[in-house]
Amino acid sequence: MRFAHPDTRQFVEIFLDALVSYHRLEFGSRLHLDQHTLPLVDLLLSLLQNVKATEADLHWIDCLFHDADLGGPGQPAVIDTTYVMGVCTEDWGWYKTVTMNLDRCAAAAPAVLAGEGLETAVRRIHRLRQLLEEAPKSLRWQVRARVGESRRWYEEPERVRRPSLGSWDRGCPQPRLDSLAGILPPDGWSDERPPGASVGSMRGCVVCDLRKAVRIAIL
Repeated sequence: MRFAHPDTRQFVEIFLDALVSYHRLEFGSRLHLDQHTLPLVDLLLSLLQNVKATEADLHWIDCLFHDADLGGPGQPAVIDTTYVMGVCTEDWGWYKTVTMNLDRCAAAAPAVLAGEGLETAVRRIHRLRQLLEEAPKSLRWQVRARVGESRRWYEEPERVRRPSLGSWDRGCPQPRLDSLAGILPPDGWSDERPPGASVGSMRGCVVCDLRKAVRIAIL
């Protein structure tokens, strides 16, 4: 379902139980895992499923890896690698898109991160990539892998014109929420940084703001 304010053109896209875009991400049975929003891993997958991710999209993911460590089930503040592996080892299409975008994120990270933060994000990206590569694959996955890229492994989502979100931080490209059910929160994006805030300190807002957008969309 898609709605737009007739005057401001603020845009909201609402998904019920699943995000359907280049791939289908089921989250209806997972809403209880966080009191207000989706778990971090679902947010990550909603971004990684974008086959045609732009540099700005990749930078969102890089900042998420910068702010959130890898972990397992029952740890709300980390990325549940077990769940990512469960999705990607059952479906070769998901695996192809996620690993492709992880490689792209690692290459794009120096444009938005630096120093220890860059090393941390890239290390986590490479670790998740390694876990996906080494994990046992289902028979269904193996059969589809033999076909490979000769047949399209993703769906082509319907495209709609979306309003500009404005510049949230001059140190980062303008973000988009193309693959995420989201709406601009009333106290969200701003063209001005708080007094004394550096570009680096603003990166911590990425996960918070995206999760706030998801929360509004699923309530």
